[in-house]
Amino acid sequence: MTDVYGPVATTAPAEEIVQVTRDAIRRFAFAAGISALEHHDAEVARCAGHRDVIGPPYFFASLGLGMGHVRPRDELSLGGIALDDPLAFSKVVAGETCVRWHGTIYAGDTIRIRCTFVGVERKAGRSGVFDVYTFRREYFRGDELLIDETYSRIAR
Repeated sequence: MTDVYGPVATTAPAEEIVQVTRDAIRRFAFAAGISALEHHDAEVARCAGHRDVIGPPYFFASLGLGMGHVRPRDELSLGGIALDDPLAFSKVVAGETCVRWHGTIYAGDTIRIRCTFVGVERKAGRSGVFDVYTFRREYFRGDELLIDETYSRIAR
């Protein structure tokens, strides 16, 4: 990696703690059109053998996407990306995402999210050069890894 990539190449993993609420799970389930009652009703979830309302598939993404993005407007680019993000002034599209589930997120959980910059690769395409930035987010309850997500962003 070269200096062309700026601070992202040397940034230490970022961590954030999130408290998962029943309301957050319900809102995500409603927005995603998920009607299974174990995502809405704690009693139904308990009768099914769970300790509380269950986070639906991909609920974790709502936790990870908010990481470090609750900031005053004057700290954000026109596109809403933090000004100290090296991708803030690039045209960015989502690339590949790979997810491995090792456990379930429940209402009441305290989730520690760790985001690590994995690397960047410069490629030449039909419409010019672009960079593929790869990141990894891990979601823990205590020391237990629940979800491991690797994703990329393509920037010009």
